[in-house]
Amino acid sequence: MLLKILTLVLLLISATAVHAQKGLEVLKQTEEVYIPKAEDCARDDICDLKKITFRVQSYRIPATSAEDIELYGTKMYLGYNTASLSDITKYAVVQFIRGCVYRSELLPTNEVNNHFTVMRRHIDTPGGFILFRHPTWIVDSTDQDPLYSSNPDTPDNRHFFLQWSPQVVKGVPRQQGVLYGEKLPLLPNVYVTNSPEPATLDANGVAKNVSLQFETCVFKTANVSRGMRGNQENFGPPLVCFAWSHNFVYDHTQKVWQEPNGISPVCNRPLTPDERDREELLRRWSVHHPHKK
Repeated sequence: MLLKILTLVLLLISATAVHAQKGLEVLKQTEEVYIPKAEDCARDDICDLKKITFRVQSYRIPATSAEDIELYGTKMYLGYNTASLSDITKYAVVQFIRGCVYRSELLPTNEVNNHFTVMRRHIDTPGGFILFRHPTWIVDSTDQDPLYSSNPDTPDNRHFFLQWSPQVVKGVPRQQGVLYGEKLPLLPNVYVTNSPEPATLDANGVAKNVSLQFETCVFKTANVSRGMRGNQENFGPPLVCFAWSHNFVYDHTQKVWQEPNGISPVCNRPLTPDERDREELLRRWSVHHPHKK
C-alpha cells in the first residue's frame, strides 16, 4: 500500500510564551494533518479513517537555583478520528527509534567524558533492561507487542493505552487523557502521546544528553502481529509516518545546548568494557525483578 496524502499541513510556531506557573518555556511546536484521498480510500479500505493529527512540542524548564537542574524536553501527540467507535481498533500506532541517551562531563584535563548509564526496557530484552542506545532503526516498544497502545497486563486489548478526552484536544496535552482500556470514548477520536527521556544539566555540570530520532507510523492493526520486531522494513508499508526528533546535546566548552541534525556520533561508538558489564548486570537483575523500575 502506497502512502496516500491529500492534506499535509506543516505549522511551525516559534513560541515565546512562557507558562509562568510551571516555569515551562515552549521552544517550538509543529503540526501535520493527514487525510486519505477520497479516490483511494475504497481501494485501500480506509474510508472510515477520517483524519490523523500529529503534533510535536519542545520546551525548556530553566533551573530556579544554583542547586537545581536545567531541563529540555519534547512531547509528541498523534490523534486519529474514525467514522465510528467500532473503527478505532482497526488502526494502530507503531513507533520506530534511533539514537541514544548518554551522560557527559568536562574533566580537569578539559576533555569531555561521555558514558552510557541510562537504562530502558525494550522488546528485544523481555523483562530486562538495556542501555538506552539504538545505533540503527528499531521498533520502540517495551513489551512483546509493537503496538504503541498495548498493555502487557491486558494482552486481549491491544489498544488499552489509547487516550481520549471529552473536550477537543488543542496543542499537546500535558496531562494523561482517559484510557481506552478503562472507559470507551464518547466520540471516535483517540490519541497517543510520548515524552522521551528529558535532557538535563545538573549543578555539578553533568549533562544528560538526548539524541533521538523517531518515525511514528499508523498501520492497519491486522497487519501488525504480536512479536514483530526490527525496523520499518520488517513491518511493510504503513498508511502514514511522521518523522520527529528529540535532540539536545550539551557543549561543555561553549556551555550551551545544541540541537544537531541527525544523531550524535556518540550513539554509534562501541560500548566500553565497563558499559557492557553494566548492561549485562542490570539485564540479569531485571529479569529476576520484573516488576521493579
